[in-house]
Amino acid sequence: MNPLTKRIYLEAGIVLCLLAMTASAQTRDIRKIDFTNFIYQPAYCSRMFAKDGMPRSVAVKGGEFKTEQVYLDVSKDDLLYGDLTGDGVEKAIVPVTCGNIGANDYLTEVMVFGWIGAKPSLLGTLDNGRLERDYARYHPKTILWPLLKVAAVEDRTLVIKGAADGPHCCPRYDVAFRYRWNGRGFVLIGRPARTLRPQT
Repeated sequence: MNPLTKRIYLEAGIVLCLLAMTASAQTRDIRKIDFTNFIYQPAYCSRMFAKDGMPRSVAVKGGEFKTEQVYLDVSKDDLLYGDLTGDGVEKAIVPVTCGNIGANDYLTEVMVFGWIGAKPSLLGTLDNGRLERDYARYHPKTILWPLLKVAAVEDRTLVIKGAADGPHCCPRYDVAFRYRWNGRGFVLIGRPARTLRPQT
């Protein structure tokens, strides 16, 4: 093979490699995954509502799964994206809410997805039970009410907000939790920040 032919093959190989890398990056855009039509394995929700028939694998369609006794919802408006692992690649933060049909309260299981191999896979979760334990470490004999909201991704940190103490109708504190990925799971960073709510 003469030098010119070698150069042509080399340049063609470089072009094909770049095209493949571009296609792979486009395919692995986590924002293109429709999490409102997705199959979840919500360990926390399944465990808490097992006696009411919540399956271990839940196929959500149009953002919801529902039986006569239980439901599981995913709202597109609640999805967040951000780099939580420091690799420069966005992850999807999916708050999954679940509960009994007709109940006033619901539980939240925050599921974080990233690309592993050729498909989006679950990296880690946070849920009401975990946040209740973390809150009780710093504020024993208190109550963290069940309604949680994933508020933001700030500097590789996941911020989750809730309400605590006082009566259910009008909690005494707003509480902010900050969690960071340590390579195996999410760990609480510092003391949960409490802000006193105005009392009427």
